[in-house]
Amino acid sequence: MDICVSHTSSLAWLLTRRNPVAIGRAHPSQTTALPTHAPTSEQIERACHMLGLSPTPNQPLDLLVGTDRAKQSRPSTKIHVCRVALPVGSLLDLGSGVCLCAPPLAFVQGCASLDPVRAIYLGYELCASYWRAEDGEGLGQRVQGEHLCKSAQLQRFARRAVHLNGAVLARQAAHHALDGSASPRESGIAMLYALPPLRGGYALGTVALNQEIKIRLERDAFGNVRTQVRRPDILIRRTDRRGRVRRVAIDYDSDDFHSSRRDRTRDTARRNEIALRRDLAYFAITTDQAGNFIALERLADRMRRVLGKRRTRFENECDAERQRRRRLALWRSVIVDTNPLEM
Repeated sequence: MDICVSHTSSLAWLLTRRNPVAIGRAHPSQTTALPTHAPTSEQIERACHMLGLSPTPNQPLDLLVGTDRAKQSRPSTKIHVCRVALPVGSLLDLGSGVCLCAPPLAFVQGCASLDPVRAIYLGYELCASYWRAEDGEGLGQRVQGEHLCKSAQLQRFARRAVHLNGAVLARQAAHHALDGSASPRESGIAMLYALPPLRGGYALGTVALNQEIKIRLERDAFGNVRTQVRRPDILIRRTDRRGRVRRVAIDYDSDDFHSSRRDRTRDTARRNEIALRRDLAYFAITTDQAGNFIALERLADRMRRVLGKRRTRFENECDAERQRRRRLALWRSVIVDTNPLEM
C-alpha cells in the first residue's frame, strides 16, 4: 500500500456511491500496517484519479499514515497519524497501491469529530439502503446485498478498535444505529421515536426499518387464504405490562414520491390493506407533518397510548421543559436538517 484515503474523504466518497466491494471496484484488505512514508505528488494524483476527487484547500484530501515522520503537509491534503495497529478489515484495496478506509473504520473516525446524535445518524447512513448524490440533490437506492455495512458490523468493529480515537462514542452510537433506512428523513423520524430520552427521543419501543409484514387479504376461489407482503417504513414493537405485544407501523409519505394522483391511490390501497391487521396500528407522516414538531409530538402521544407505554411524569416543570428542548433539538438536527453530517 502506497497511500490510504481516510476520515472525511473516505466517508464522503462511500456515502455518495454504490458499495465498491459489491460492484467489484474494491476488495477487503487483510493488511493492518499503514504507510510509513509521506505520500508523493504522483501517489496523491493517482488516488484522486481513482476516486474521482478534486481536493481543494477548503476540502482537502484526508490521508492516513502510520508514523509522525510521514506527516508532511502538501497542498490540498490533510495528513492524519495512527500509531496503533488497525484491526483486520479496516481497509479496502482499490488497486494500484491505493487503499480506502472501510465503512467501520470510517465510522469510528467520523465519531471522533461528531456529537452523539450525529454519530448515531452517521451509523444510520452507513447502514442505509440509499446513497446520496454528490451534489446533495437526490438519492440512489442500493439493491439487495449492496449495503455498505450492517449495524452489527459497526458494533463488532468498535469493540475491537479500543485504541482508536472515536471508538468510545462509536460503540455507543452503533448500539442505536438501525439497518435499512430508505431516506434521510426516515432515519430522522426513526431516531426521534426510538432513541432514549437522554438523546431527545421518545423511546417508544423496539424499532425496525422496512421490515416485512404479511397482510391477510381474502380467500380465493379454491378457499386458499391470499396474503400480501408489505414493508412499512418504520415498525415499532412493544410488550405491555400484561405481556401482550403491541405494534405500530409508520410510513413517511414524502412529497417527492407521494404527490401524484397515482401515488395517492396506491397509498390509500396500502393503508386499507394494512388496516386488516388487528394487531397493528398504522400511521402516515407527510412532508409537512415531518416539518412540524407539534404534529410529531402529538403523533408520539397517540402511538404511546397504542403501545401501552405510560406517560413520562416529571418532578417539576423545569425537568419537563428540559426534556422537550432535547426533543426539539433532536428534531431540528436530524429531520429539519436533511444532511446533518455536512460532508
